[in-house]
Amino acid sequence: MEFWLAICAGRIVRAAFTTDGCGASIACGAAAASLVENKTIREALSITPARVEAAVGNLPADHKHCALLAVNTLRATLKKLAIVEKAGFASQPERAGEPIRNQMFCNFFAGAGTIIANQDKARQLDRKETNMNTTQSTPETIPAARIPLIGEPAPAFKAHTTQGPIDFPKDYQGKWVILFSHPADFTPVCTTEFMTFAKMQPEFKALNCELVGLSIDSHYAHIAWLRTIKEKIKYKGMANVEITFPVIADIKMDVAKTYGMLQPGASDTQAVRAVFVIDPKSIIRAILYYPLSNGRNFQELKRLLFALQTSDKFGVATPADWQPGDDVIVPPPGSCGTAKERMEKPDPDAYAMDWFITFKKLPKEKLNIPPEANI
Repeated sequence: MEFWLAICAGRIVRAAFTTDGCGASIACGAAAASLVENKTIREALSITPARVEAAVGNLPADHKHCALLAVNTLRATLKKLAIVEKAGFASQPERAGEPIRNQMFCNFFAGAGTIIANQDKARQLDRKETNMNTTQSTPETIPAARIPLIGEPAPAFKAHTTQGPIDFPKDYQGKWVILFSHPADFTPVCTTEFMTFAKMQPEFKALNCELVGLSIDSHYAHIAWLRTIKEKIKYKGMANVEITFPVIADIKMDVAKTYGMLQPGASDTQAVRAVFVIDPKSIIRAILYYPLSNGRNFQELKRLLFALQTSDKFGVATPADWQPGDDVIVPPPGSCGTAKERMEKPDPDAYAMDWFITFKKLPKEKLNIPPEANI
């Protein structure tokens, strides 16, 4: 078992772990990581195996040693972190007996007292540097990646997920994709979102759309969390929910940075609730951002997806609050002559309010909606 910890202003702001052990080991590691977040090193050192067992719940007697292992490994990591904190830089702790490599899994550069780290080195901002214009970069800071825009190709990446490796967007050619991020595993809002998305997954599949999730957590944390959702969590009549869509382990933040999912005003260590709707040609068609505190409306995501598909298929636009079967908007004329003709010789299947705003009927029967889409 191995832990990664990030400290900012004297508190552990991010914790992740990996293990090659059994399911109980995964659950205990995830519980221990969750317990130390937002704690000082001293507070984290007081966490006991009993607290880890309580956080896991129903830990079999013959697996209680996993809680002890998690606590002992965590304490060793915390002691190393305490040493490097005094030295003024951050490190990635290694397994027992191995040296510290002066690495860390993420960057922090929000302000004074924040530890900065990257793959090669890490150090603390001194007073002079903290007074610098924050738009200026130093060798230790990495400027935020530009957010991909609507109409641009979806940035490519390869990643490990809970359903195996993916090559994105190559693996999804010919399909719509909803790529979405969530702040962290073992958090309540994210849990309700994942359960809702899993319940609606057949509806999205019926619309030729795949779901791909992401958070800045380890692969093992994902597995432990998804197992907990299936075994313990009930929400709005949903229970025993199994998450079968892939969830990306983005512990190094590579994908989150590429897609602009990290927004320092919200959090330096957790992705916001970003949604990218990507079409079968791998072009970004819609982008939505939600804050950490508020869950997404998944019916609206499905409505938006179908509206985009309808616009593509019929060459129309959809008005405010459009639902399948409602009237649609005919694209406005591109010349004065066309505008005049539209008003003087109206299309019998359309009705014009004025030259620039024309509606036409598009009955639900013409949309050929798959019954499984539940629209």
